[in-house]
Amino acid sequence: QLITTATADSTRRAAVLTYRIEPGTAYVVGKMSIAGNRLTRSDLIARGVTLREGRPFRWDLAEASQRRLLDTALFRDVNLVPAVPDSGGNVVDFSVSVVERKPAFYEFGVGVGSRERLRVLAAWGHNNLWGTGQRLQLRARPYISYERILNNPDTRVTPQFNYRFDLLHVYPYLFGDRLRLNTNVYLERKTRGESGLN
Repeated sequence: QLITTATADSTRRAAVLTYRIEPGTAYVVGKMSIAGNRLTRSDLIARGVTLREGRPFRWDLAEASQRRLLDTALFRDVNLVPAVPDSGGNVVDFSVSVVERKPAFYEFGVGVGSRERLRVLAAWGHNNLWGTGQRLQLRARPYISYERILNNPDTRVTPQFNYRFDLLHVYPYLFGDRLRLNTNVYLERKTRGESGLN
């Protein structure tokens, strides 16, 4: 609604513009379908969606569900698409379409330094064991240390072979959705020539 009124300046008028907004139909969540997942279990994807059947369909919850699924790093893309509802009903079904990432990875590197004269880094991991979102990583870091024992100039400097091997496991849904369990088992050998500690 637009209402104009005269002002003291005859060449100008004041205008009041009024918008009237009528809310549309309030929809509730219907059935959910999941597509695009070949490696990830459907129940794991459904767990990441906060929309629940029979509750009001809110787009902010749909966007939050999309972010939550992307944060798992299991998917390159996630789309929540509501179906066109029946003109006479208030229930809207929706589909969750995902594009999965490759779950396995490997890393390799070499380096040099003043204490760790030569080191090698190698790792292998899987971010979606059995399609459950569990993560497993194996890391190896052998290196050679080169220090004079106790800073004694008369002491012969000998290289020391050291290493660290890690096995890391992540269980993402401990006690429902509230906690994540991280486990790290490692084997390490470390020498410190300056302190005489092995």
